[in-house]
Amino acid sequence: MYKISIVIICLFFAMQSFSQTAKQYIEVMTERLTNAKAYTLAMAEAMPEAHYRFKPMDEEMSFGQQLVHIANNLTGISNRYITARATGFSPDVDANQKTAVIQFLTQSWDYAIATVGALTEQELAEKVKFFAGEKNKMQMVNLLNDHQAHHRGQIAVYLRLQGIAPPRYIGW
Repeated sequence: MYKISIVIICLFFAMQSFSQTAKQYIEVMTERLTNAKAYTLAMAEAMPEAHYRFKPMDEEMSFGQQLVHIANNLTGISNRYITARATGFSPDVDANQKTAVIQFLTQSWDYAIATVGALTEQELAEKVKFFAGEKNKMQMVNLLNDHQAHHRGQIAVYLRLQGIAPPRYIGW
């Protein structure tokens, strides 16, 4: 009986530990995405609207298209793979209109941050079908962060090519 009690107590603490870790992960990722939002919006604001059409090479997306791509990815992954909650806004935006792009970015970031913040520890482990194979929702949250960071790195170069220093980094 004593050994069974010890096992039950250990299992209880292990479950509590996972629950705390999952909650911490959600909190950390929500903060990380919130800071990434602020940094991306600062970069979007730094580029004059006249340069939203700028492409370093013909094969590349323009500055505005990069931002719209980030926004579409944030809402697309959040809506298709993390929650089914409707976004409540339209993805149809002219990538050359700075004000429209910034509004769409803001809405997309807010939607993604709210989606991640509403996750439970059980949902983090849920599997979803993704083109790269079955993934869990925690992996999809990581993809949200990785994808926007990749494209934000590109727009930092676009700013520099226009002689504009990117805003000071907003990280953790």
